[in-house]
Amino acid sequence: MIEIWKSKLLSTLKTGGVEVVKQLLEQNALKPLTINSIEQATFSENRQEKLKECEELCEIARELGVEAIVVVPGFLREKLDEVRIVKESVDVLKEMSKIAGRFGVRLGFEFLGFSNCSVNKLTVAWEIVRQVNEDNVGLIVDTCHFFSGDSRL
Repeated sequence: MIEIWKSKLLSTLKTGGVEVVKQLLEQNALKPLTINSIEQATFSENRQEKLKECEELCEIARELGVEAIVVVPGFLREKLDEVRIVKESVDVLKEMSKIAGRFGVRLGFEFLGFSNCSVNKLTVAWEIVRQVNEDNVGLIVDTCHFFSGDSRL
């Protein structure tokens, strides 16, 4: 199983289309598990653009048999309180969940351990996913971000 990097996927789609990607996966006996990622999903300058990106990636995911799309939180210029961060994140993920559900695709919310990322701790990410409370939204834990963000179990 592999995770497909979004930028490489999109450039391959431009030059060869979905059939070329399917052929490459099949020739190499690879099963695509995730597409990484919808970046700056929260606190973006244009939420509608992010929702459109979600829809486009979900359509591609369905065509390729990809199970999930990774969604990462936005970076902040200034510190915000956790209540506002959780609310924004829950709202965005609920909207994306509806879109993904139409395509039979799951979303994996991945916190990033950088200090300027809006969600950089496991506990906050888990609270967001818990409040979203949708069957097609889960949590992704990248150990690099877990340790760099100084998260605890």
